[in-house]
Amino acid sequence: MKLINWINEIVVIDHDPSQHFLIKELIGEVDKDIPIHGFFGCSEALSFLESTRITKSNFKKSLMFLELNLPDMEGFQFLSHYRTLDAEIKMKYELIILMSSIKPSNKLVIIDFTDLKGFYSKPLDPIILEEILQKLAAESLN
Repeated sequence: MKLINWINEIVVIDHDPSQHFLIKELIGEVDKDIPIHGFFGCSEALSFLESTRITKSNFKKSLMFLELNLPDMEGFQFLSHYRTLDAEIKMKYELIILMSSIKPSNKLVIIDFTDLKGFYSKPLDPIILEEILQKLAAESLN
């Protein structure tokens, strides 16, 4: 089955290889052909995002999963850097936070981040992935 046609690629930013594997498997059940870019730290992910070139052929949205607890910089630092990216790059990415535990203090900071499309507890499962895809598909129609 093909993933909804509005997704160009998946970006995973998580220090845990098992999360990369899990997300790759879940996405593969929906669309085995979609490119998945995996990063184990924020610095390399930011370099990838900064090098993104937007063209008419690749403007479809991309889905990004971000873990907040990373070794090279915290996810909140990543979000601060993300805010400074060119607007056209930020428009391309649908940013989802995945966390091992959702602390009330984290929720307050996350809610304040307007580029965020949602936050979910890890591990990602097929039901949550479907919920995310349905929510974003509905938004893409508006």
